[in-house]
Amino acid sequence: MAQPPPLAEVAMYSECASLTESLQERSPPRIVLSSYPPAVGREVVRSVLPPLKGSSRLSPAGRETGSGEGEEQSPLQTREEVEWTMEVLGHGLQLPLSDHDLVSSCIAVYEDWLSAFSPSPSSTVPAPVVTDPNRYCLVILTHLYQLFTPREADSGSQLELHLQLCQKVLTLTKSLVMTSGEKLSVADLLLSPPLDPFSLPARLSGQLTHVLFAAWLRACTAFFPEPHMWKSLRELCLRWRHHLCLATEWSSLMYSLTLRVVSLLYSPSYLAHLQDNLHEDSEFSEILRSIPPDSLVQAWFRLLHTLGNPVDLSSLSSLPLFQKVAGDHLSVPPAPDLPHIFYEALQGVARLVYLFLGLEPRQEVPRPPSEGSASFPPLSARPSPQGLRRKGSKEFRDKSSVSGSIGGGGGTKKSTIWYDVTSPRLPIVPQLTPLTSPLSSDVKRPRGNTILHLFGSWLFEAVTRPVLHAAGGERGRQTDSARPAVFRSLVDLNGSTDSTLTLTTPPEDHAQFEAGRAEAIGALCAIFSSQPCGEPFLPVYLARFYRCLHLGLKHDEASQGLVMTRILLNSPSLFRKGLPGLNLVLPSFLTALELVLPHPAPLVRCSVGTQELRHASIQILLSVFSLPLHFLQQPLPAMSVEDEEEEEERDSVTFYSLREWTLWLLFSAIEHERDGSNLQLLLHGVLVCLQDTVLYENVTTRLAEEGVGEGESGSARTEFFSSVVKDYGSASLFRRASKAAHWCLLQWQNKIHISLSALELLQGLAQLQFEYIDHEDLNMAVMWVCEYIHRRAEKDKILHSKDLHTSIVAAFSCLLSWVTLHPYLLGDKTILEAVMQVVELGISGTFSQSPSGSTVYKGEKELKPISGRVKEIAEFVLTAIMEQVVKFEQKYNFQRYIPAGCCGVHL
Repeated sequence: MAQPPPLAEVAMYSECASLTESLQERSPPRIVLSSYPPAVGREVVRSVLPPLKGSSRLSPAGRETGSGEGEEQSPLQTREEVEWTMEVLGHGLQLPLSDHDLVSSCIAVYEDWLSAFSPSPSSTVPAPVVTDPNRYCLVILTHLYQLFTPREADSGSQLELHLQLCQKVLTLTKSLVMTSGEKLSVADLLLSPPLDPFSLPARLSGQLTHVLFAAWLRACTAFFPEPHMWKSLRELCLRWRHHLCLATEWSSLMYSLTLRVVSLLYSPSYLAHLQDNLHEDSEFSEILRSIPPDSLVQAWFRLLHTLGNPVDLSSLSSLPLFQKVAGDHLSVPPAPDLPHIFYEALQGVARLVYLFLGLEPRQEVPRPPSEGSASFPPLSARPSPQGLRRKGSKEFRDKSSVSGSIGGGGGTKKSTIWYDVTSPRLPIVPQLTPLTSPLSSDVKRPRGNTILHLFGSWLFEAVTRPVLHAAGGERGRQTDSARPAVFRSLVDLNGSTDSTLTLTTPPEDHAQFEAGRAEAIGALCAIFSSQPCGEPFLPVYLARFYRCLHLGLKHDEASQGLVMTRILLNSPSLFRKGLPGLNLVLPSFLTALELVLPHPAPLVRCSVGTQELRHASIQILLSVFSLPLHFLQQPLPAMSVEDEEEEEERDSVTFYSLREWTLWLLFSAIEHERDGSNLQLLLHGVLVCLQDTVLYENVTTRLAEEGVGEGESGSARTEFFSSVVKDYGSASLFRRASKAAHWCLLQWQNKIHISLSALELLQGLAQLQFEYIDHEDLNMAVMWVCEYIHRRAEKDKILHSKDLHTSIVAAFSCLLSWVTLHPYLLGDKTILEAVMQVVELGISGTFSQSPSGSTVYKGEKELKPISGRVKEIAEFVLTAIMEQVVKFEQKYNFQRYIPAGCCGVHL
């Protein structure tokens, strides 16, 4: 499929005329009174207003009927009288704000006259105005437009008066354009504030842009604007982009429009599941209901490109206003809200993408730790994977290594890291984390390429334009020093090893625009993660997306970390989609996970809860576990072209070289995890990883025995397999997995769901077909299960509960799996005695051997089982043991290890 041509935003109206120049060159109307001294004009206005003011003071009831007893008639009856009076009123609107009463009275008169557009105009409106309202309305709007011209010494209380008058005119115009159609929509364009840096336009800009877009939508209901009008609107909006309110109102307008367009294109049921959470502008929504479907789609596409490329907002030099200032060699301070405007515009685009995907953008609230949370000591020096392997994961068996409130009951402190806002107006970035779409597969939905045709160019450019060109930072260099050399070379091949930072923009500017970049990359991740598996994307889109991921996952001290965290939050299912070439960014993802998982608190500043970020990171880690064993010695391509000197080093980096990295991340995450649900995922990941390893070893061993792959390549494969079994084989993983489960049983023993997950892990280990496991490790796993049963059963009766009994039953079930699947373990005297003791404890509730050394025989023992369920499962385990004794007595000689009378006297 060929790449579609880019959207020609400017060429859309290239053959159309524009009103922009005529509006810019527009001069105030020439009024005769302006030629006289100010005192003369003021006195004339003061003399003309009283009769007009008196006629304009009508009650609402009189205005509704249009006639009534006691109503005053307008003193103006001819066109000449009306035109002369309008000259005076126009001059009155240009008076200084010290004559506030006169200016307000002129507005009141014009407000009364504009009622000529209502079905029942007031009787105080001059007859010529009622006869030809459009002609006089244009003159009235021209006069009212002069009110927005800044006055001299317009500050303090006068500024507030000026602001009130302008807001009154905007409200008047807003209600008027409902029935005036296209002509008044054009006149409404004249209400835009001047581009001079003045406080009054800044105060009025929000209401003004809202009135402008509302008027434009009303024009689309009956008289769809001509192309030259659309071109004028776009050119004017490009000149106003330094106003924050324009991006905000445009975002609100496009959200309401897109909601209607998506429902029109993909049926109303497409967004039915979001109706309760869709917050759109009520006024825009009301207007959109009256726009015909064809006009609605046309208006949506044209208004979408009205703001131009939102990425231009990341640079002052791309704004027409500042281009003109630079050409005239004038000095204008930078727009302080430019990062905020960039963020608002990109957030608006991201919201449109989520609507097309049928996903709900939600404001993220940091998730508090779940009930299964524990407190952990602060992070010390990070061990390397080799050191972790040499130490044998001492952290998992050293009970003193955990301080604070352990046992699953202590961690109630909220662990949330908020990023430092460099600009006081820069907003906290909300999380947009659509993991999966609730839509069924048979619902008609837009394809990923379709959405990228519409928004892809903006999103890709937003991520890559204001970006760092080099990786570095003190923190990044510190973490690199602890990583094995092969991993450091792998990351370096995908970037630069230069310690200096080369920026397209200063570091502080880069950090300010990071919020907008996070919105863009979040939308891109949602597009590629939400599509069904196997749906093709254009190669150019995949390449640009991988480039954005590679750049966004880089982190240093100058960045806020928002882009990296947004990628992690929005990509938990990305590696499960089977995107071709996605493995190119696997080292970048692992580098990012290294800043989150091996630490109690992430080393990146983020605007979401720590547990939310860790949850998404764990999902990503679990989805890439199978890659090293699947691709093995396949070389991992680099993201960029490197020098010839690095070719040899790049060839040494394979998929399998990432295995140690992923395993270190997994077990480090277990050590520092504080959330119960996240810990359950990690324990499940350990079991899956070990199952995959055992399967690989068994298949490889069988192929070697069958003589498959003989010769030089077969010898190399055998040598590689031997190194796999030695370094990262099932024996090493079994030892670390069992210690991790034992650690969880110790530290989270009061949390039933964690204990059950740890026991499930140990039970899953028993079900594997080992060929390279040391019996000592197997014995330790069984001993840890027996110790857990002993600790739980000896708790005070007042602490016994249904959950405690459930955990004991689960432990006996785990023990049953070990006894039946690995009966040879009972040949060890220590193991057999430990198993028989916990079985005795489960059936009778006490031990036959008292702490003082005396023996309590069966006839003297009072049976007080922990519970009926525990007694039943313990008897079942005893039955299984007896079956193994009868079946394998000759082979293992169990009887010599059973104490005299243990099976018949004490029980």
